[in-house]
Formats: sequence, C-alpha cells, structure tokens
Amino acid sequence: MPPAKSDRATGEIIDVDKEEAEAMLTIIELLCDHYYVIPAKARHRHQQLKEKLEASIANPTPK
Repeated sequence: MPPAKSDRATGEIIDVDKEEAEAMLTIIELLCDHYYVIPAKARHRHQQLKEKLEASIANPTPK
C-alpha cells in the first residue's frame, strides 16, 4: 500500500506514488547539500588555500 498524505484544506488522505516520494527525497537531499554540504566544503577549501598562502609567505621560494 503506498504512503498517504492529507489535503490541508479538506483533511482528505491523498495517495502518493513512488515517483512523487522519490522526487521529494531528491529535493530534500539537494536542499541539504545546498545549505550544509557545499558551504562546509567551501570553508574547508578556503582554509586550505589560506594555509597554503600563509606557508608561502613564511617560507618564500628563492628566485
């Protein structure tokens, strides 16, 4: 039996098919990536670049 949801206006239970449920899970996953994963990766990459820059300033290579 497919999962059901209810209509907010009438309270009637509406069947949800597999494709709709998968689409909603995909949207939730994309939102989590957008708000949590991508910013964390960006902060990590920024920290790596900052450390590399600081190391190059502290130990410049001779020309």
